[in-house]
Amino acid sequence: PNYYIGAQMMWNAEQDYHPVFEDMLDSFFHEASAPMKEYYRILASKIGSVEKKVEWGLLDYPKYFPREVVERCRQALEQAEAKANDSIIKKRVEMVRMSFDEMDAFTAMKTAGPETKWDEYQQMVKRLEDSIQRMEETNEDYLLADIAREKTLAGISDRFAMEQGFINKWRICGPFDNVGKEGHNRVYGPEEGVDLTASYTGKEGETASWKVCEGPEWQGYVDLKAQYDQDNFVVAYAVNWITLDQGPKEVEFRVGSNDSVKVFLNGKEVWTNPISRPASADDDIVPVTLPKGTSQVLLKIGQTGRDWGFYFRITEPNSTTPVSGAEISIDPLK
Repeated sequence: PNYYIGAQMMWNAEQDYHPVFEDMLDSFFHEASAPMKEYYRILASKIGSVEKKVEWGLLDYPKYFPREVVERCRQALEQAEAKANDSIIKKRVEMVRMSFDEMDAFTAMKTAGPETKWDEYQQMVKRLEDSIQRMEETNEDYLLADIAREKTLAGISDRFAMEQGFINKWRICGPFDNVGKEGHNRVYGPEEGVDLTASYTGKEGETASWKVCEGPEWQGYVDLKAQYDQDNFVVAYAVNWITLDQGPKEVEFRVGSNDSVKVFLNGKEVWTNPISRPASADDDIVPVTLPKGTSQVLLKIGQTGRDWGFYFRITEPNSTTPVSGAEISIDPLK
């Protein structure tokens, strides 16, 4: 359909696209075209009233598709499914149904009220993950499944963060210089040994010292940009201590960063990624072995512009289940 519309508009870019779109729907959906026209009309009904330029991505779904629009689209789609008789037309409507189910599941999850319980929220997330899996299995080119899963994680990490194991209370120190991204590999004071009483020379000669950074308990994202006035071409450190009552234990460090990231476990570098990217939960999954007792986890997060922050959680191997038997503290045990 996209190629059909594009080809028609190339011949006459100034023509009214509405008849071209309706002609495409008639040709593509045949006996189900009338309810499908209604489906797309409803789907687009709120977009123009929100903003002129529409961004792409799951995270904006609730803004463009409020639940009232979703429910009306559901009714139109059910009518199209009832009218589709030809096997090919049924298959085409089914493709729309899969896309709708993903959008429906995501908006339901993102707009869930404060009364929503954790187990109910888990069911919503499972429904969304299943819809993505179904589209990927139908045709791997039908959906950018990896991107959809990435955006899904970004969507779920701002609710029930504690239940999902996200650590959002840290001691942080910075900012330090990162011009030309050179700060990623430059060794600053905190890398030489964490001393919570120490002060360092930071970016442009300003003093950098340790302070507590804590976000809302339901939010997984740690917003470094909100912590510092200097937030362009900088790096900062974040530290926590993890105590295991039994060990050694195989776990996964799951980190998402904007932008670059290094991870140190008990002073040893276990992960480095000199990347520029928006942060999403579980961008990088790092298998490590935690010893029994208390371990220090030090993160180094670089930034080159705009947003700056990270996600971090420790899970069981090959799982999103938070690690068991662990105590997290911003202070080392004495």
